[in-house]
Amino acid sequence: MLSTLTKFKHSVSVPVSLPTSAIEQAIQFLKLYNLSDDQQLTIKAAIDEVALQRNCFRQQAAWWLNKKAFPEIY
Repeated sequence: MLSTLTKFKHSVSVPVSLPTSAIEQAIQFLKLYNLSDDQQLTIKAAIDEVALQRNCFRQQAAWWLNKKAFPEIY
C-alpha cells in the first residue's frame, strides 16, 4: 500500500547556463516594443538563468532584469 504522505518529486529540466552576454542581450530586448519569437525565448531563458543563479523565483528574476533594463524607473 502506498502512503498518502509520500511526496513525488517531479523531474525539472535545468537549462544550460547562459553566458552573461546573453543576459545582457535579454536586458536590451526588454527595451524593444515588438519582439520576435527568438527574442522572447532569449528573455525567458535569461529569466530562468537569473532565477537559477540568484536562487529566487522567476518573478523576482524578471523584476531584476526589468530593473536592469529600466534603472530610471526603479
